[in-house]
Amino acid sequence: MSPRLLGLRMLLRRVFNRSHNADYKVFTKRFDQVVDGSQLSVLVPNRFLSSRRVYDEAIEELDHAFAKERVAIAAAGVALSKSLSENLEPATSERTLVTFLIDHSGSMRGVRMMSAILAVDCAVQSMSAAGIHTSILGYTTSAWRGGNSRIAWTYAGRPRNPGRVSDLRHIVYQEPEVSPTVPYSLRYALVPEVLKENIDGEAIEWAIARQKDGGWARHVVCVICDDCAVDDSTMIANRDNHYLARHQVAVEAAVKERDDVALAFLFLSDQLYWEPETAEIAQDPLGVGLGVIELLRRSLIPDP
Repeated sequence: MSPRLLGLRMLLRRVFNRSHNADYKVFTKRFDQVVDGSQLSVLVPNRFLSSRRVYDEAIEELDHAFAKERVAIAAAGVALSKSLSENLEPATSERTLVTFLIDHSGSMRGVRMMSAILAVDCAVQSMSAAGIHTSILGYTTSAWRGGNSRIAWTYAGRPRNPGRVSDLRHIVYQEPEVSPTVPYSLRYALVPEVLKENIDGEAIEWAIARQKDGGWARHVVCVICDDCAVDDSTMIANRDNHYLARHQVAVEAAVKERDDVALAFLFLSDQLYWEPETAEIAQDPLGVGLGVIELLRRSLIPDP
């Protein structure tokens, strides 16, 4: 169904239903996507070609410019895996999942995304040595300025307070497994055009919900992001610059009440909307890597 036709149908529905929900809501999920990381080169082929030089230079830098940082982060990872082996029963490790949820917003381009990939690469090795499963996810939107969702909202008559009016793109790089390496497709996150807007609250809910039937005794979601949720179309349509950020905070508060899931945040910016209970701040590749290792230690090793 085209966004124009969908919008007109929703206009008619709104005429007959004037109820207003003040809570977080979504105008439409019809254009949302969940894609495998390997599909990114197919979804944006022309942009991949136009950004080939930038991408190749980023890969070269990632592979060769952070040798010292890799050694230091790997050493911290070895120490963590040893502590995990000493503090967790093998049966507990086998039923523990760590999900790395990476912000794919435009402001993550360049060194920030390289830092995130480097950190996840080293952390996955550490978790593998301790027998802990890992998964790797990303979140962004498939278009700037709202995409088809915003078009549908426009044709629906631009109703007030529509909620989220953008097209989500959630990315699955790695399903849960005990693996010492990250998939090569994670490097596609270095293509500038892959990175757009970030709807953090829904991404966290998605990362948790997709593992609800996995039988995990413990699920740690490690969010690597540079700030709070931002999507211009949604904020403008709702006339509220903090609409998405408040939802992000509400999601974190709800997760805190659960015993089976833990949230940890690595922020690549010190300009924070709020301070989660489990968080680290770092802005350089070494700091990001060590910060992720520290978050995993805090999240996985019981307090004495």
